[in-house]
Amino acid sequence: MSTEMSTVIDEKKRINAEIPMNLYQKIEATGYKTTEAIVKGFEKLLEEDGDSNFDEQIKQMENKILAANSRTEAKVRQISELSSWIEEKDRLISSLDARIRKLTAPKQKTWPHYIAGISTFQIWSIGFSFLLGMLFMSAYFYYYI
Repeated sequence: MSTEMSTVIDEKKRINAEIPMNLYQKIEATGYKTTEAIVKGFEKLLEEDGDSNFDEQIKQMENKILAANSRTEAKVRQISELSSWIEEKDRLISSLDARIRKLTAPKQKTWPHYIAGISTFQIWSIGFSFLLGMLFMSAYFYYYI
């Protein structure tokens, strides 16, 4: 069906339409009769709503979809970069945590540490006990041997 109007109109149909008052006043202000304005409006609508406009709309939608896909791919790349960055930071945190635990752990006490940990009073008391023991042993050996 052609969108062009033929010069000979074979048949006419009546259309009853309720339109807002402000639109009706605009139609009257242009100088068109209402029937003529409605016919011109439908002709304009059919001209704009042709197949070429439909193809353009499809192309526009395809372009929008492609743009959305590229934005989505960019966001996916950003997310993967951020997740790798987070993994790296988690690894560094666990490494630092292990190092801190190692540095703050109580040291294993060795023999010199035990000796250094004995107080002066304990050293004197051990020495005095040893001397008393020697004294009693020497007295024992002197009198009984």
